[in-house]
Amino acid sequence: MQEREIEFKGFTKDIEVIDDIIPTQLADSFESRVIDKNFPWYLIRDIQDYKLDDNELTHRVVNDENTVNTLQLGHGVFNCEDVGAEINSGIYAETKAISDYCCQKFQIRPQYLRQKLNLLGNNSLLTEGKYNTPHIDNQYFNSYSLIYYVNDSDGDTIIFNETSDEKTKKRPEKLTIKKRITPKKGRAVLFKGDYFHTSTNPINYDKRIVLNVNCTDLNEIGYKDDTKWKYRFI
Repeated sequence: MQEREIEFKGFTKDIEVIDDIIPTQLADSFESRVIDKNFPWYLIRDIQDYKLDDNELTHRVVNDENTVNTLQLGHGVFNCEDVGAEINSGIYAETKAISDYCCQKFQIRPQYLRQKLNLLGNNSLLTEGKYNTPHIDNQYFNSYSLIYYVNDSDGDTIIFNETSDEKTKKRPEKLTIKKRITPKKGRAVLFKGDYFHTSTNPINYDKRIVLNVNCTDLNEIGYKDDTKWKYRFI
């Protein structure tokens, strides 16, 4: 394991995409592990149902004429809201290493809120222009959403221009697309956590796997320690 000291300047963009963001060996080994037939995946409820369980969160979900609800498989790794902020998976060392590499490249000093894997299967029945439920991942102030693409696939991530209004808790009346990101192994995108965003299912590939990470930047939330941070990379 290699340790080195990193200095962070902070994230200065709304959205940034970086290719080949982690070492090839780590990208290959991680992909091999999660596509193995013995890797555990779990059926998760649609995002819409998850958010609508809590009336305080309904403004963070938008359904429009382009929304479809498809089944998704997931693998939870870490969630700060779990009792004791427990690590829920034996793959945490790898997901943290990937997250650390990404945050270094994006110049943020992370405090991780959640890490999880999502798998969407092929759905060639979906018509062009359709997407899964647009949503906001979490309610934390000054949070970021990081998506790392585990495998080559289609099934774009869509980020909208509209953001969450935490004061009025009103949903946007209409969503307009700000950016589309096509999955590519080793690619990652970081964007501000209040942007509505969503996924689309692959049509030309059999599966689309991403590592979804939510975090804050310790420098932005007033953490007064040295801006340098020691990272351990596997």
